Amino acid sequence: MLGQTQSNLRSQIVHLNRDTIQLDSMMILPGTLKVYQQNELVNNDLYQIIVGKGTFIPSQELKQKSESVKIEYRIFDYNITQPRYNRDLSQLNLSGNNRPNSFAISPSYNRRESFSGGQLEKQGNYTRGISYGNNQDVVVNSNLNLQLSGKLTNEISILAAISDNNIPIQPDGNTQTINDFDRIYIQLYDDTKELTLGDFEIQSPTGKFMRFYKKVQGGKFSGLLAKGKKSKTEFRSTISASIAKGKFNRMEVQGSEGIQGPYRMIGSNNESYIIVLAGTEKVFVDGKLLSRGEQNDYVINYNTAELTFTTKQPITRNSRIIIEFEYSEENYSRYLLFNGNELKTRTGKFWFNLYHEQDSKSQSIDQSLNDESKLLLSEIGDNLELAKVPNIEEVEYSNDFVLYKKITRSIGSIEYDIYQYSTNADSAIYRANFSYAGVNNGNYQQVNGAANGRVYQWIDPVNGIPQGEFEPLVQLIAPQKQELFSFGGDVNLTENLNSKFELALSNRDLNTFSTLDDGDNQGIAVDFSLEKNSTFTDTLKLLKTKLSFHHINQNFSEIEPFRSTEFIRDWNLQDDFTDSNENFYSLSNVFSNQNWGQAAYEFSVLKKDSDYQGNKHSLGLQFSKKNLAIDFTGNALATDQESLETKFYRHQLNTSYALGFAKIGVQTESENNQWEDKTSHDLLTNSSSFNSYKVYITNRDSSENQFQVYYQKRKDFLPKGNDLKAQSESQDFGAQVWLKKNRNNQLKVETIYRKLSILDNSYTDEKPENTFLGKLEHRARIKKGLLQTSTYYELGSGLESEKEFSFIEVNEGQGIYRWTDYNGNEVKEINEFEIASFKDEANYIRVGTNTNNYQKVFTSEFRQTFNLRLSRLKSEQKFVSFLKRFNNRFAYRISKKSLVNDFNLYANPFLAHASNENLITINSSFQNTFSYRKPKSKTNWDIIHLSSNGKQLLTQGFERRKYMQNGFRFQWKIGDSNQLSNRTDFGEKNLNNESFTDKNYSLKEIKNELKLQFQPTLAFQFGLNYTYNSKENDLATEKSNTHNIGADCQYSLAKTGQLMATLNYLLVDFNSESNSSIAYEMLEGFLPGNNTTWSLGYNQQLSKLFQLSVSYNGRNSEGGKTIHVGSMEVRAYF
Repeated sequence: MLGQTQSNLRSQIVHLNRDTIQLDSMMILPGTLKVYQQNELVNNDLYQIIVGKGTFIPSQELKQKSESVKIEYRIFDYNITQPRYNRDLSQLNLSGNNRPNSFAISPSYNRRESFSGGQLEKQGNYTRGISYGNNQDVVVNSNLNLQLSGKLTNEISILAAISDNNIPIQPDGNTQTINDFDRIYIQLYDDTKELTLGDFEIQSPTGKFMRFYKKVQGGKFSGLLAKGKKSKTEFRSTISASIAKGKFNRMEVQGSEGIQGPYRMIGSNNESYIIVLAGTEKVFVDGKLLSRGEQNDYVINYNTAELTFTTKQPITRNSRIIIEFEYSEENYSRYLLFNGNELKTRTGKFWFNLYHEQDSKSQSIDQSLNDESKLLLSEIGDNLELAKVPNIEEVEYSNDFVLYKKITRSIGSIEYDIYQYSTNADSAIYRANFSYAGVNNGNYQQVNGAANGRVYQWIDPVNGIPQGEFEPLVQLIAPQKQELFSFGGDVNLTENLNSKFELALSNRDLNTFSTLDDGDNQGIAVDFSLEKNSTFTDTLKLLKTKLSFHHINQNFSEIEPFRSTEFIRDWNLQDDFTDSNENFYSLSNVFSNQNWGQAAYEFSVLKKDSDYQGNKHSLGLQFSKKNLAIDFTGNALATDQESLETKFYRHQLNTSYALGFAKIGVQTESENNQWEDKTSHDLLTNSSSFNSYKVYITNRDSSENQFQVYYQKRKDFLPKGNDLKAQSESQDFGAQVWLKKNRNNQLKVETIYRKLSILDNSYTDEKPENTFLGKLEHRARIKKGLLQTSTYYELGSGLESEKEFSFIEVNEGQGIYRWTDYNGNEVKEINEFEIASFKDEANYIRVGTNTNNYQKVFTSEFRQTFNLRLSRLKSEQKFVSFLKRFNNRFAYRISKKSLVNDFNLYANPFLAHASNENLITINSSFQNTFSYRKPKSKTNWDIIHLSSNGKQLLTQGFERRKYMQNGFRFQWKIGDSNQLSNRTDFGEKNLNNESFTDKNYSLKEIKNELKLQFQPTLAFQFGLNYTYNSKENDLATEKSNTHNIGADCQYSLAKTGQLMATLNYLLVDFNSESNSSIAYEMLEGFLPGNNTTWSLGYNQQLSKLFQLSVSYNGRNSEGGKTIHVGSMEVRAYF
């Protein structure tokens, strides 16, 4: 789902692996693009930007400096290449009520001018509504969307976006840019300063140790505070006071063979179900930063915290996945203060930064702390794992919650207090929340049933050993405090000599309730480097020599990681060394020659007290001359640790040679990492090595059409005895083709076939496996739109979990579902909720959760559309003129997930196989509309086919849904202002639920709707209609017949008002009990016998700014009470 765009500012990480990089589909505003390399602004001489096409072209020098850069720019938020029109002529082909009254005359006002001063543009609206009825309480709702831009005064400008749509979910993460639903953003600025209020982001200032990216709500001021005209000194400062929206976490996940996802993210306190803050994630695979989006490397579901990789980024058993993100965590109100200062002089710059983030221990939100809990937290110091307390409270009975009764049971010689699920109002007075404790660490297990929520059941221990996985315990979260101060400088000592230094002090308290263990709260870190540029007579040559040192105290606490992503792996560090004093020394030389590239050597030493020392030699070469390009990195690491020694050798080499429009290349990569016991000299189990090579042929990135074909082979070795033996071998065959030169016919294909062989089964139970990933995209526009077609076909593999649903009560009339106590036990059960037929009954929403019961699946998705518009034929021949009366629209979509690697079962897009138990998920839909439109004719007709098929795996078993409809639409225009229309449908609707068989049905339906519309004057129109609807359940004996006679009218009042009224009488015949789920589905919420519905509505344009809407709806069913619902809504336009 996409929300209202808040700003035209874009920011993204770009990998410099191509000659030409597409940044955006929109036009980039000239002069707004900035490129940063490690937070340093890059000179614009090192790249080119084509603003009209949104493309970025990095120079070879920039590519040599860094693998990736951060780019910020603003776009012209209007697609100048997209056709624009007042009325879409294709909508004239729509049938019945789907066709807009495009040429109706309605009051028009210049809403933007209403509030506008000359240089300030405003647009948006504010809606406030209230509704009340005898079947619901008073319900108030509101909606706000406002955008402002322009000048408030000659000096001060404003940019604002305020939206409040009451949507309790996050946007999807399937695009590269994220648009928030609800956000307040106000920015006041002039040439040198800016003030930001509302929802915004703060991120890392200048320096090494203070690294962070935070989504916050509050205020921020930044700007140029002082500037020396003669000295060219500038002082900039940023001050922010805000409430932090989330908490940071970093996860390391080992990839699984052929599993593209989803990979579930958890919180820093092992919370299983979290919501990730949109846009805060960074995803790395094998140390490489990835890009979000269906066309890039991964997509993410922020609401379920699940990450899935695309075909562009295959995941194997060797993939090292690192995810850094912020997630919503509101155990306490958390405030954040930040101050960043930077002073620029002629010879360099200096910075001073302060960061303070603290939980307010007096304002707990999601957890309730009583005096006993606070006392416990004050007594445990930093041993937070001891803060587990029973999570059971005694409450009054309510059918809104899953409640338990307490019983006592003796097992052996031990008495246990056991909590047992109950719906008895006299004894079900305990509300228990369970936490996962681990296998055989708990006495409860989750069980399935009809309860509206999760139910846990006691399992007797065996010989005192628990047999379950859950316990009614909660981990108390202690309030924390994080402070960091940094001071540093970047000084040019001479023209060719540069020095950098930084001092950082940290203070982190893991438990502000307790003063125990506070001795390790403070830490210090120091960084120093000296860099010298040695020039030559040949100005194309340059030698850079850099000496670096840093010291990090064992108690120093970072906000977010500032080291390289795989720092621990790069240095063969063990977890035991993370709390040791660290000293790092480095000496590097980089020789560059603009004629061919650069070469580099670095020697570095890392020490962790007396327990660890690592020495590393690193080499690098980037060579490019004429048609030959070589890119090499390699290093050798030797470590001396407390009880072991390691040697780690690795290299990466990419050599390519250009042949005209294409280039051929070879990539090789190897690692040999041996961990050896100092005493016995035996190889340890975490030793490993691999060799890999890749051969490829591709064309230049700047080519209009692109292709690549490659073959890759890798062999992995694991320790056996005292040597490394071959354990597995893999082969990858890949191809990519993108034909994009012809805008009217584009094709993109990506395929990967991977074959994994297990050479030695003694290491693992893993089986040989073949994996195929593929994606095909095709778009065509033939004969100037005579035929438009699009095709999408993707094959892959991943994980699928069982889904569980629960229903939550919301404000009356604000939900989707209604509850009916069919069995009369006054307990809300999940098989008693239906989609409400009337808004006043819609008091519940359904919340779905993916369980942790994942299974490997093979997946496919296929989408195909055709739009044949014969009206675009140009010939005037009689036969062609006859053909021009016809059009056809076709759309087909299917996605499947299978437990077995049966290509025909999961990959065949034309067979659903819904009855096959190995196919656990199906979603398909098919629609075809065949239309007849004769020019100047008073009649037209459509033949429509609709069908859908769904199957999903729930915790209670499979649920299958199937729907099919064939319909005929006919319209006849009588005279100049009257119309007769008829709609006939033949349909089938099926539901099969394995657990709740009382809800199953197989309905056959016949429906005919006849309408006659009259318009005597321009201001008045009325209509008569009759509908016959017959349904029959083939699984039982239920039959229904409904006769609906209705009338409606509409009257326009003096250009600014409109009055509407409807009246319908329904005679319903039903041969079975009406208080059932099947009856509600067949009767659509009405009751057997006489039913009446009526409505009145009035719309009034009060002024250029305000619009008033008043409505009243009523209904009555035989044997039921009369329902009245009235509502009023006022909308203001800005």
